[in-house]
Amino acid sequence: MANASAGPIRLFVLGDARIETPRGVIEPTAELVFAAALYLILERKEPVARRTLEQLLWPSASRQSASHRLRQTLLKLRRCGIPVEPVGRSRLQLVSENIVVDFDEFVRSQDASIIPEQPLSFLPGYDSGFSFAFAEWLDSRKNEVQTAFSRLLLRDI
Repeated sequence: MANASAGPIRLFVLGDARIETPRGVIEPTAELVFAAALYLILERKEPVARRTLEQLLWPSASRQSASHRLRQTLLKLRRCGIPVEPVGRSRLQLVSENIVVDFDEFVRSQDASIIPEQPLSFLPGYDSGFSFAFAEWLDSRKNEVQTAFSRLLLRDI
């Protein structure tokens, strides 16, 4: 089990994408592990249905195969320092309160004077070509973040 108090989990989506944990770094080259961690971090406010995650990551796999792959991926995430725990029998949730996402402070502050040094582009160059459903989810998150950036910058102008 990952120790949630061992240090922060940091998600970087502006500039070079990566997830830093107390145990190491997860890069987009670890395609499905990165995608699963990205989804769980960005959707951390509510538990996520296992089946939803399976369908996003392995849409063409049988339910049994997708379930097995999810168990393997969750094991890898925990070994990397991502504290994912079951909520009941069918849902998962990150149990760490110490999660930092690089764009959150900027968006929450409503202060355009603290513009990050990186370009205001969400996961530039990241390709999630393994699943259309995941790509759609990612596009919706990109649009939400870009809209928040635009509103803040326009208000400041």
